[in-house]
Amino acid sequence: MTLLPTSSGLLEPANTDHAVDCLFVISSLGRGGAERATITLANAISRAGLNVQIAAISTDGHYSRDIDADVAVYEVGGSQRARSVLLPLARHLRSLRPAHVISTMNYVNVIVIVSNLLAGGPAKVHVTVQNHLSSELQCSSYSLRDRKVVLPAMRLLYRLATSVVALTDEMANDLSQVIGLPREKIVVLPNLVDLARIDREVAKNDKPVHPWLTDKARPTVVSLGRLVPQKDYATLLAAMALLPRSERPRLLIFGEGPERSMLEMQISDLDLSEEVILAGITTDPFSVLSHATLLVLSSQWEGFAMVLLEALAVGCPVVATDCPTGPAEILENGRFGSLVPVGHPDAMANAIRKALLRPPRAACARRRAEDFAATAGAARYIEALGLGSKQ
Repeated sequence: MTLLPTSSGLLEPANTDHAVDCLFVISSLGRGGAERATITLANAISRAGLNVQIAAISTDGHYSRDIDADVAVYEVGGSQRARSVLLPLARHLRSLRPAHVISTMNYVNVIVIVSNLLAGGPAKVHVTVQNHLSSELQCSSYSLRDRKVVLPAMRLLYRLATSVVALTDEMANDLSQVIGLPREKIVVLPNLVDLARIDREVAKNDKPVHPWLTDKARPTVVSLGRLVPQKDYATLLAAMALLPRSERPRLLIFGEGPERSMLEMQISDLDLSEEVILAGITTDPFSVLSHATLLVLSSQWEGFAMVLLEALAVGCPVVATDCPTGPAEILENGRFGSLVPVGHPDAMANAIRKALLRPPRAACARRRAEDFAATAGAARYIEALGLGSKQ
């Protein structure tokens, strides 16, 4: 990874050649699943032979270790506020003149479209939507900034993008309805999983990150994600409490967020303190998944639920809510893992019990993950978005 300097000064004269085939723009190198998915795609497209660069608003974060050496990283600098990013990014686009720009997360997408316009429109812009917009809008934690600024900007500006990428058909249909975008403007391409890197990480981190994961005498269920309403850990805890104590597995929840205090109170109220730990953030999710007995995804909604793919890649059985969007597509409507209704502790408890009694074969799970392998997936992205073209 080569870190390039932050842009400064007025807009420089534009280059005449496309020095970079594809510029990826993300908020940081260590914020969440959308950024991790983008880095996986950038690496894969670079390995396919295209000249790739990543521009991050902030280069802080542990994902920097996952970026291939051939992929340069440029720090846009400033804060996450649009006014601090628009001109620096426009200068970089004006100077670099990439043939294509791929961005992710709605507020970053808006910034990229405006910056490209300010730079004279040197690039074809492909914006990626990573979540189910209707569900986000129904959540009380959806920020006022997003409701008052980002959403109206999406309705206005997404029409100017060369293409809009959604991860599933359901997400594409929802996005079209919410922002009034013609459905034919939206391309459906799933997130990808780097199986080779996962295998290396599992081999390197053979020591589990928590003592419970070493104790094979008792099952350990895991869940990974921020402690926020979207992940609905309250339903997962209620499901745990419904399991007979003699059959109850341990539960490790990896993540941090504003709901920690509420969840700690629920754990105490349900008398689960001996069986449940809020284990904080982990930088070794693949080690967690490879040693866990079962992964449970309890979300009210998702974008693509990458953690399900990562669990399948290491042969970890899964139980997931049939939420919009991702789990049904990844698990093929229950073929590769159990699907339960959103917000139903009884159904979740039953699915956990059955999965612990008769887990599916690891080899079958791995074969499903291979359907989303980065190498083949990169070729689909290049073809669908025309990334091989510099015109």
